[in-house]
Amino acid sequence: MLLSDLLRQSLRNIASHKRRNLLSAFGVTWGVASILLLAGWGMGVQHYMRQGMESFGKDIILVFPGHTSKGIGGYRAGRMILLYPEDVEAIRAYSSSAKTVVPVDEFRLTVSKGNISEDRDIRGVAPDAKTIRNLTPERGRFFTREDMDNRRRVCVIGPNVRDEFFKHHEDPLGSTIKIGGITFTIIGILPEKQQMVTIGRNDNSLIFVPFTTGRRLFARRRPLFCIMVRSFRPDQYEQTVSEIRRALATKHNFAADDEEAVWIIPLTRYTRQVNTFSAAVGIFVTGVGILTLAIGSTGVTNMMLVSVSERIGEIGIRRAAGASRSEIRQQFLIETLLVTAVAGAIGFALGMMLLWLFTKLPIPDYIPIPIVSTKVALLAGIVMVIAGLIAGSVPARRASTIAPVDAIKGNLRTWTQKVGAKRSSLVLPGMLGEIISQAMDDIRAARLRAGLTGFGVFWGIAAVGLLVGWGTGMRDQMVARIDQLGGRRTVIYPRRIESRTIGVKREQFLHFTDQDVEDLKDNAWFIEYISPEASPGFAVIEHGSESRALHTLGVSPEAQIIRNFSIAQGRFLNHGDIAEKRKVCVLGASAKTKLFGQRDAVGEMIRIRGVPFLVVGVMAAKGEQTSIETSLDDEKVLVPFTTATILTGRRYPDRLVLHPRTDIPYDEVETRVKQIILKNHNLEGQEAVGMYSALEARQEISKIMDGLTAFLGGVGVITLLVGAIGVANIMFVSVAQRTREIGIRRAVGAKRNHILSQFLFEAMLICLVAGILGILFAMGIASLLGAIELPGLFAPPKLDGSVLLIIFIAIAGAGTISGLFPARKAAHVNVTDSLRYE
Repeated sequence: MLLSDLLRQSLRNIASHKRRNLLSAFGVTWGVASILLLAGWGMGVQHYMRQGMESFGKDIILVFPGHTSKGIGGYRAGRMILLYPEDVEAIRAYSSSAKTVVPVDEFRLTVSKGNISEDRDIRGVAPDAKTIRNLTPERGRFFTREDMDNRRRVCVIGPNVRDEFFKHHEDPLGSTIKIGGITFTIIGILPEKQQMVTIGRNDNSLIFVPFTTGRRLFARRRPLFCIMVRSFRPDQYEQTVSEIRRALATKHNFAADDEEAVWIIPLTRYTRQVNTFSAAVGIFVTGVGILTLAIGSTGVTNMMLVSVSERIGEIGIRRAAGASRSEIRQQFLIETLLVTAVAGAIGFALGMMLLWLFTKLPIPDYIPIPIVSTKVALLAGIVMVIAGLIAGSVPARRASTIAPVDAIKGNLRTWTQKVGAKRSSLVLPGMLGEIISQAMDDIRAARLRAGLTGFGVFWGIAAVGLLVGWGTGMRDQMVARIDQLGGRRTVIYPRRIESRTIGVKREQFLHFTDQDVEDLKDNAWFIEYISPEASPGFAVIEHGSESRALHTLGVSPEAQIIRNFSIAQGRFLNHGDIAEKRKVCVLGASAKTKLFGQRDAVGEMIRIRGVPFLVVGVMAAKGEQTSIETSLDDEKVLVPFTTATILTGRRYPDRLVLHPRTDIPYDEVETRVKQIILKNHNLEGQEAVGMYSALEARQEISKIMDGLTAFLGGVGVITLLVGAIGVANIMFVSVAQRTREIGIRRAVGAKRNHILSQFLFEAMLICLVAGILGILFAMGIASLLGAIELPGLFAPPKLDGSVLLIIFIAIAGAGTISGLFPARKAAHVNVTDSLRYE
């Protein structure tokens, strides 16, 4: 038979059962669309995270000042190592792998234009920063070597600075602003950035000036903020780090293996971790999409098997007329491929339309948008072809193996599973029991069909569990990282006080008082705990022969809850320590190890800035942190706040740290707290108080992850809907094949609601069993992912009570949807016509 004849015959066969083939093809349609959506979203995550890392700069090594942890050459440990411009030349001279070395200054200065005045972070950088830090202006230009040599007073501003100091219709290029009272000309404006890495503030809010200009006007002999280095090749970063440390060790006389003397951060290492994480996300969601398409093709397979059983006579006649097995096989294979190809094309168009729609929706910048690349489109096409071949091969092979004699006689026992004629041993009492028993017998009599039908629901439930559970797991992991440092920790810090002359600021900061603390305790009912804090900085701490510079922080007992500290040994600070200004301290886990090693520290004496302190407690280790406030919590040394004010010589706290209740939104907490403090200082209407809170981060992360969970859950729910449609489709076929049975049952007295209940129960039973197996499968995958080592930041799916509730509701919905319409059709079959049905 010619290929054209096969195609025409296949089209006629498909057209003769339009609804059946349409419903079975819907699984393939959604499978292809889900690959485009999920794989496209995975690509979007990778692009978003890569762009977020590279927007700060690519393959940068950051070098910050530190403190020596070892004594050498007559120098004691704990000596501060500061960086200066000549260190840049030392690195260039010593390192053979460092391609670019850039010094960085940072200043906090008053920036003004007209009657607008604001404190801003200013960065002094060299022209090479344009490349190494990705600082190419959107408009204008960056600094040149000539600007550096002539110490020109020019600057490049971020978009937030532009919006702050210039009206919408004003062009900042060529305009002037005052930085620290000195006039600078704006020569460039940076584009809006979405940064995943920042040092201090985002580039959007910074002002950059030539390094030599900033050095002469604002720094003098002030140490550098940091040094940025880029290697010739990304894979050289370990060699470059080693050469930087040795160069600075030689110049500053510290041990070359002292990693605390200078703090070196190779961003290449973190870029690789982020790339691994985003790749894992892509593989996970793409795998779900591929399996969804595979399940869709199972529905086509199931329907083609039904078609084989219905066309057994046709197969027998064609075989008797001389058709070969290969021609029969080709006929059914081509029919399946046609259904799959048409459904796949529709799915591709649907997926592309949904992706286009995503780009038009007002989605926040912090949520990755699915993108389509050639790889994603090619993947969808390849998987679709493979799915079509697999879906068609089983029915085609089965059809071709039927002997002509058996086919002409309609004898299917030679290739179908053998089912006993007697009823099930499970017979339940009453009419309901009879309906249930009959439904179970019918499912048992067509186990293969029921299994293939339920497979779509099985994977739909598994997809809902895995996708929603993964979103929930990621959210909980990120929130846990915030809670690690205090999930409600809210910091109030003082800002400059404006003078009565508008637009001019005095060099004076607000100072918090005891009255501020008492008023917040007494009047702010929404604040559960409050702790004033004073920081003596990185004080030199000695014990025996050990001498370390560790971050020392003065706190009150409430800090244990606010900052989420746990005690491993001894006790935390108490109110008696505060009242009596006792010289006691609590050590972080790493601080204790550095000073005492494996020995017990509680009850021992240490010296902080030469003053003896008693160690009363050691905190439990917090481990890796995603956010650092001056130092890691494990490396802090805590002393009573009142004692810290003696060490610092200041009688007022540096900041106040709060633990708000969650009865009211954080925005309202911020407004009320500022009102109380500003009223105490007669500064109503000013911005002399600043605040930031972990609650904001929690809210933002929860909002982002809930949005992503809703997106992924939506894909899973539609996948389940496809499975339910597959069950409905096969139930429609079952109604058609059992029309005569329905007529006989109606003739002997069965009511319409009995027929409806039986078919509805059959569909719901298939969905229930398949759904429970899907839950068990999803839980198994979640447990497996939880037991193996996953890429950093990648959390395994979390199937908690809320997720399981969603799943069981989905199972009930799928069973009702899949069984209701076929059951209604069965219940309304005409008795007379059904008795005549062949």
